Amino acid sequence: EQGRQQIERERQLLEAVLERLSAGVMAIEQGQVIIANQAAQTLLAGHAEEFRGCRLDDPALLESPAGRFFARVRDRDRERTFEWREEVEVGGEVRRTLLVRALRLAAESGERLVLVFDDANLL
Repeated sequence: EQGRQQIERERQLLEAVLERLSAGVMAIEQGQVIIANQAAQTLLAGHAEEFRGCRLDDPALLESPAGRFFARVRDRDRERTFEWREEVEVGGEVRRTLLVRALRLAAESGERLVLVFDDANLL
């Protein structure tokens, strides 16, 4: 019981930290977004809640203002690249260039792709 409570406290702390970051953070498992913080919503001109559970090959996601971002992440995920970094342009009327850094990590379900991204013009 103590171990479970400790894990829950650590999970809550991690969630609080992620929500206060100015960088977008996403985690993807088996081609599906499982984590997306508030900054991801702002940077991708969408809603982070809507990104969670979305598949990278979802046509609605690929046709959204963040479609280029998700298409590039999908392609890199399929390549099984361990670690990568690149700039990706996103947006509809207002465009922004994101600097995306990604790392593939081991997870219970196999692998997890963790993305951290920020507006390249603000770096």
